[in-house]
Amino acid sequence: MWSRVVAAAARRATQAGRARAVFAVGLGMGAAAVGAQVAEAKPKDVPTYLMPYYLTSLKKRFNRFARERDEDGSKAMSTADFVRSVLCMSRTATVPQAALRDLSKLFKLVDNNADGKLSFSEYSLFMLFLTAPRDQLSIAFRMFDTDEKDSLTKDQFMNVCQATSNDPSQDFNLDGGLGEYLFGQNASDRMTYDEFMEFLTHVRSTVWRAEFKQYDPHDTGLITPESFAKLITSGMLGSHLPFYIVDNMRKLKRRDNANDAVVPLSVWTNFNNIAIHERLITPLMNYYTLSGRPLTKKDFRRVIQVAMNPLRVPVATALEQETDLVFAIFDRDGNGTLECDEFLALARSRDRYNAIPKKRNPDAEKPIFQHIANCVMEAAQEKASWL
Repeated sequence: MWSRVVAAAARRATQAGRARAVFAVGLGMGAAAVGAQVAEAKPKDVPTYLMPYYLTSLKKRFNRFARERDEDGSKAMSTADFVRSVLCMSRTATVPQAALRDLSKLFKLVDNNADGKLSFSEYSLFMLFLTAPRDQLSIAFRMFDTDEKDSLTKDQFMNVCQATSNDPSQDFNLDGGLGEYLFGQNASDRMTYDEFMEFLTHVRSTVWRAEFKQYDPHDTGLITPESFAKLITSGMLGSHLPFYIVDNMRKLKRRDNANDAVVPLSVWTNFNNIAIHERLITPLMNYYTLSGRPLTKKDFRRVIQVAMNPLRVPVATALEQETDLVFAIFDRDGNGTLECDEFLALARSRDRYNAIPKKRNPDAEKPIFQHIANCVMEAAQEKASWL
């Protein structure tokens, strides 16, 4: 019986906290081995495929790119650090000047105390504006508009930020420049719902433009189809790209007009607006996949228009160029149908800028001794049931 209990406890502990168990064994191997690892843990760049480790949580992302120090010794970001973190660049990569010009304006806006550096709190607030689902922000805005004036005071807006943050305990501060930008001098004005949505659009469109300019250094407003494909697949950072996507990107490069810059900024903007609606697009695409129907270009445009425009207001763009480029990348067999799973995973990652929090497993937090105790009790109960 006891051998079964120990085996069950070990199995459960392995399933729930394998990483911790391996770490514990590593500690038992001796301080010399640990010291050797620490000695090698000096700041260095990591391969692209390991980058997602530093993007899965906001704190890891900040610590990875922040290379300055505040007066209290805590980590802080320079403008270049900030740009690299937003564009998911290597820490040693040269920051494109065109992108730097755009993002430095956002940097100054969220540098609330105007000290030329971003604290973790300031960076967290910026990432909230960049990545929080707009529908959640909209609902929170309505919820905290308790006097129903279709506008918020600074304190009410702080409640919105706390409610929609991944870390509700995070202390945000709007007493400086950003507060004055949103709520006027002395932060005494109210911000309307339309003004808030306009501000979110400004933040996100500025980042999208900076991303685009990585491939448009001369600011022509156009990039090649291959560059567009690289921009899209950068949202799959760290993943081993499916071979068919790699092959399709090669085909884009071999096209007759591959070296012609024919893709405008508006197409990249539209693609990101599509990604923002991923949570609405997913069930609509599932209607096709669950019924076994292929998703053609016509179906794709229909899904996007319904998701982005549920009230059937006339849409200004037919999204033809966007659709052609998406299918050029995500059509596995060249038969005019879309691989929905890969596309949706990409859209989800794009919408959250690779910062997709992993769901915590409460069992993984338990020590191994608790697993043993639980298994003993289960074994005792099982034996009692036999009597």
